[in-house]
Amino acid sequence: MVDAGRRDVYSTLYPEFRALLRNGGVNTVFQPIISLCDGAVLGYEALSRGKAGSALESPRVLFAIAEELGMTWELEYACRRMAIGRFAAFASDALLFLNVDPHVMQDPEFTDEMTRVQLSEHGIPAAGVVFELTEQAAIANHREFTAILEHYKAKGFRLAVDDAGSGYSGLNLICHVKPHFLKMDMNLVRNIHRDAFKQQLLKFTVDFAKATGISLIAEGIEQEAELLTILDLGVEYGQGFLFAHPQPELIGPHEEWVQRLCAGQHRRLENKLRHIVSAKVGDSCHAMQPYDPSTQCHQIETLFAQDESVMAVPIARDNRPVGLVMREKLYGRLGRQYGYSLFHNRPITTIMDPTPLIVDFNDSLEAVAQAAMQRPASTLYDHIIVTVQGAYFGLISVRDLLERITEQGIKYAQYSNPLTGLPGNIMIQREIERIIHSCEQFAVLYFDLDHFKAYNDAYGFDRGDEVLKLTAGLLQETFIPTDDGTPFVGHLGGDDFFVVLTGQLDTTILEECIRNFDARIVTYYDDIHREQGFLYAVNRRGDPERFPFISVSIAVVTEQNGPFQSYHELAKCASEVKQQCKMVAGSCYLHDRRCQ
Repeated sequence: MVDAGRRDVYSTLYPEFRALLRNGGVNTVFQPIISLCDGAVLGYEALSRGKAGSALESPRVLFAIAEELGMTWELEYACRRMAIGRFAAFASDALLFLNVDPHVMQDPEFTDEMTRVQLSEHGIPAAGVVFELTEQAAIANHREFTAILEHYKAKGFRLAVDDAGSGYSGLNLICHVKPHFLKMDMNLVRNIHRDAFKQQLLKFTVDFAKATGISLIAEGIEQEAELLTILDLGVEYGQGFLFAHPQPELIGPHEEWVQRLCAGQHRRLENKLRHIVSAKVGDSCHAMQPYDPSTQCHQIETLFAQDESVMAVPIARDNRPVGLVMREKLYGRLGRQYGYSLFHNRPITTIMDPTPLIVDFNDSLEAVAQAAMQRPASTLYDHIIVTVQGAYFGLISVRDLLERITEQGIKYAQYSNPLTGLPGNIMIQREIERIIHSCEQFAVLYFDLDHFKAYNDAYGFDRGDEVLKLTAGLLQETFIPTDDGTPFVGHLGGDDFFVVLTGQLDTTILEECIRNFDARIVTYYDDIHREQGFLYAVNRRGDPERFPFISVSIAVVTEQNGPFQSYHELAKCASEVKQQCKMVAGSCYLHDRRCQ
């Protein structure tokens, strides 16, 4: 509530406030919410202001007067209507974040029909809108409020809890809302680099968000030091003056910060993926003291008896491996008739395997596993000796080797697209960053499916997924990896794929890819649509429209289009080329801005 002194001041503004509502005088500005991975815009928060230069310009004053007059609903309606109209004028694919008071959402007059009508007037789908719940007072009936929220979720709207950690926007509200997004209060973000308690709180929140599938947004980022701390803690999205001030237009983040985010993310990804992409067997082996060839068998037998965890002993002369003794094989020899008498005092060379598998520290886990599995059955599960420049370094068991490979596979899967199994967004970024700094000839191919949404709407997500798998398989058939790892085929997400090639591009491979895609995609339509040559589906405006069959647009970017300093620069160029390519009917590729 407003204190008495301030209420007296506000009362003089009542006529101006009523006139503002009557004449549609609410102004809307937008502030971007960006990915802290690459600076891409996730959405824009619509912020409402009164007339510039007037006493009502401040949203705090504006909403305080509305509360005093009992006109909060009317003001929110005006703000929402203005925000939707202004946002639609820019025809953006980004999300629109609309601030909504929970009490207004519970008002009988606030219905999804009203919002849906406003959205349909401007061709904005419900899935493109995020209700950002702002709260200054407690919810009286959580059960009723939860039912209302579920109703909106069912209609396709998404929810965000604003100012998490402030006032009533705590765990209780989050538990009842189960939001898609969680916006951390700016007071928790402010000077977080200097406050270990805030850092721990944000770390717990990041872990909670990952576990529950909530996307976390840090609000009010104003200092580079705050950003660096937030990045280290793993926050996914950010918003604040550091990137962009609220503007009447849809302005993205400052280009400088986009480049710095990409560069910083690239360095972090290198650290994360180094062990995944090039895991060395030497990093997984364990130290085991080698024994001299003159060591007697009973000494090794005593070692095995004293330590049951020891399964193998390496034999080395001048630190150069010459053999391997496995526990069960030693006992097998000694356990035979007269075996103990024959071998007890003889040198270990009489029992050891003189030709064990010996690998180099830098050999990959996969290469070592392949070599191990090619051994005879009698030595298939023997330990493997690891060396550095020929000198003994350590041992690794087949079991440990396979466990490490499994762990690496799991880590690799975290960066792969779950539907197609192809490398995902993070590894695509890494590969493109690598190629643009390699000083090689290259071509980056951006594949996008035309009319895929109409197919998805008509046939459902399961059939749509089959089309995506078709596309992934076709690209893998067409662009076959060589020994040096190229071409690289990745799935960015949805119907967007990337292929990275080195050397000069032969465009006949693109023509072959298009022919194969066009021939196969027809079989994914029902007979009635194949006979018609098209299908009917609802467009973005909610109207039925005739759509042709899915086609593929291929944007080609080479080093000649550069130079490029980052993945973001190349991706932006590829996006521009793709948009031109999609203007051509049917499957095509655009190279040097000429559709072929």
